[in-house]
Amino acid sequence: MTPPPEDGGEGQVHIPSLNATVLEVLFYEQGPGSISHSARVYGRAFNTFTTRFMAWELRLVHPPPGQRIDFELESLLTLPDGSTLRDTTNAYIDEGWRSTFWGSARGFSQPGQLEPGVYTVELSVGGQVATTGAFEIVARRIPTSGPFLDLQSSLPWVSYPLSLEEQIAMSSLFGLMERDPTLASEVASLSWMKQELTEEGRGALQTLEILAEIDLELAQQIAGTSWIADNVTKDEWLAIRNLTLIAKSDFSLAEGIAASNWFQDDVTEDARWFIRYLYNLLLADPPLSPILTGFTWITADMEKFKIWALSNLLDIWIEDRATVWSVLSFPWLHDGLTLDEYWIVRAIMIIGKEDLTLAETILEVPWLADDISEDEGLALSLFGDLTQADLSFAESLVAFQWFSDGVTPDERSVLGWVGDIAKKDPSAAETLLDFPWIHDSISEDEHAVVGWLSDITNDDPSVGNILLGFPWIFQDLSTEESNAVGWLRDIVKEDLLPADSLLGLPWLADNLTRDESNTIAELRDLGRLDSQVAARLASTSFLGGPIRRFHSGTIGALAELYEEQPEQAAQLTSLRWFSSGLDYHEAALVLILPDIAKADTLFDELVLSQS
Repeated sequence: MTPPPEDGGEGQVHIPSLNATVLEVLFYEQGPGSISHSARVYGRAFNTFTTRFMAWELRLVHPPPGQRIDFELESLLTLPDGSTLRDTTNAYIDEGWRSTFWGSARGFSQPGQLEPGVYTVELSVGGQVATTGAFEIVARRIPTSGPFLDLQSSLPWVSYPLSLEEQIAMSSLFGLMERDPTLASEVASLSWMKQELTEEGRGALQTLEILAEIDLELAQQIAGTSWIADNVTKDEWLAIRNLTLIAKSDFSLAEGIAASNWFQDDVTEDARWFIRYLYNLLLADPPLSPILTGFTWITADMEKFKIWALSNLLDIWIEDRATVWSVLSFPWLHDGLTLDEYWIVRAIMIIGKEDLTLAETILEVPWLADDISEDEGLALSLFGDLTQADLSFAESLVAFQWFSDGVTPDERSVLGWVGDIAKKDPSAAETLLDFPWIHDSISEDEHAVVGWLSDITNDDPSVGNILLGFPWIFQDLSTEESNAVGWLRDIVKEDLLPADSLLGLPWLADNLTRDESNTIAELRDLGRLDSQVAARLASTSFLGGPIRRFHSGTIGALAELYEEQPEQAAQLTSLRWFSSGLDYHEAALVLILPDIAKADTLFDELVLSQS
């Protein structure tokens, strides 16, 4: 495995009592009571004349706990004059959660009462300092004359006196004007600024001002995109918010995203989540920044599986930092990410959650270092599912030679079928994995047998266990033996005759001959025509053994008779001598019946007269 750099995660804090890692603390303004996560505008500087309560949000990532964890989040707020205020929030991490955010707030119900200056917040859990952060309260009045008043008056929805929401919007527009009057005028002329300002529009305006403070050119670029000219959607405003957060951590990456075709053309929900997961990964491990910046697929066409890949990479990091660095070292991840390569990332995430040691073993498989084929991607995906179904089976499969060499289409299918068997009957899968032939390269016959065994086990696990106990299926499989399993699969799946009576025949438990295999095939065909007759034959001494060619021929002739002369076949099988079990001479007669049946008189004389 590729080791991560030793300086990774500098400044991050792990909270042992929660098994959680601190990502960051964010600050936002709110009124009395809380506001939804999607309505929060994160910043560092806030205007006292539009600020009521200052709130902070502690963001954590962690493996999903098996049960709810309750904890107290302690906040220590230091005011500009040095005085302090303490607060305690009853928080929790619920069962199954992989990320959590909690916080608190201080302030007043009306704006203008927070003293300008720098405020610091120290957040602790169980006496352990989780993080510290700072925000600044500034005093910036909105001009009531001059060029800004003209700009403000051009907005139809602005009324006097300004409401608090209008003051917040105008404060941000004035901030843009201070940095670039042209940018402020262009933003004010956008169609959504000419209408009644929505929550999303106000959030986009505030965030553009924050972004302009980070980099004016980037704010200008986003303000000039085609999609921002129309009404701002929730996805578009949250994408701007997430991109602004990235710009604070890695400006070059934010610049690359802003220049990408998928961001320039249309920002969708997928784009919003893509940027969010990318930001979370950067926060989790800052040294990953130059690696992620170099990935061409980050700025290539937007595809949903790329979002899943980023989410999975974060999940891998939460479980084990070293594993995600090993995954990111694969050359194929640096170019355009394909769906097959995504399946690899997903599988390693699943495997790592079940057993990190097994994930480390998988990462050393030679074929993972090369370009990933469709069969390899799907094979490891199936292996991940098998790991969830039964870890011991997955550990056994890793040792198989064909798994390490490079997965073929047949071997990929075998992985899926073994997983299906394990889900239905773990003991059957365990027995199958002990067979010598499944350890080597999988032949075409062996591939077919595993698939048929999967079908049989799914329909009737007891039949599957009986089959797996036959000596001939344990040894190297012949074509006759492989075919026999397929025909037995048809009998079971189509419920053609009681499988237990057929599997109880003594000759089926020994090494299977061609005649015996053909007899099973003919029984299947007869069962499709008349299942009751096939079942009667299987339960009589006629098939008690040993089996010769004339046994399969007799059953085949009877099936042919059913196809061509169904009425005469029904008459035949109702005769006493047929029902009592065929002897050699009677079987010989049945063999020639398809030809005799063409002459009704002769059939009556030779067959019906025997009743």
